[in-house]
Amino acid sequence: MYRPIGRRAMVRGFGAGRPAAVAGRVVTATVDPAPRTPLRTVDYQLAHPQPAIGTRWTPDPEDFPAGPPRPPAPWESGRKDVVRVDGATT
Repeated sequence: MYRPIGRRAMVRGFGAGRPAAVAGRVVTATVDPAPRTPLRTVDYQLAHPQPAIGTRWTPDPEDFPAGPPRPPAPWESGRKDVVRVDGATT
């Protein structure tokens, strides 16, 4: 599940009104990893994965973080259009 957070920043001259930055969260509520989670309409960068607690159907990402954010692994840095989402993480 992907849930945008924050506001979109619009930049003139960068795709005529396309968002320059959008913050969001991807929640995997199962223990199985989702090796490819495509968000094909945007180019995004993994900021800080967090472990989660609990399992819910269509969960609210705000209720899931159970620890401090960790930095992305070396292979997770940089801009992506597909990212690996481990099970039980936000």
